[in-house]
Amino acid sequence: MSYCDRHPNILQWNSEETKIPYQFDGKHRTYYPDFWILMVNSKDTAVEKLVEIKPHYQRGWKINQAKWAQASQACVQNGMEFLVLTEKELF
Repeated sequence: MSYCDRHPNILQWNSEETKIPYQFDGKHRTYYPDFWILMVNSKDTAVEKLVEIKPHYQRGWKINQAKWAQASQACVQNGMEFLVLTEKELF
C-alpha cells in the first residue's frame, strides 16, 4: 500500500472495494479483489488493473480459480487487466 501511495505512475488505488459476483458450489458469492489500481503504463497510457495477492500454493484452489475466472471476464468486459501476484512474482 505504501508502494501505491509513493509510486508516481499510480494515480489512484483502493483496497477491497471492487465487488465481483460469482458462483461456487452452487452458491452466489461476492469476490473482493485486493486492489484496484489506476496507473500510467510504460506507453504513457492510463490503465486500470485489479490485483489479487495470494500465496503461490493457493493458486490451484478451486474457489480461487472460480473467483479469478469471473474477475478476468469482468476485466475483459471493462477494458481492465486482472493479475494474481504471489511471493514468486513479488520477491
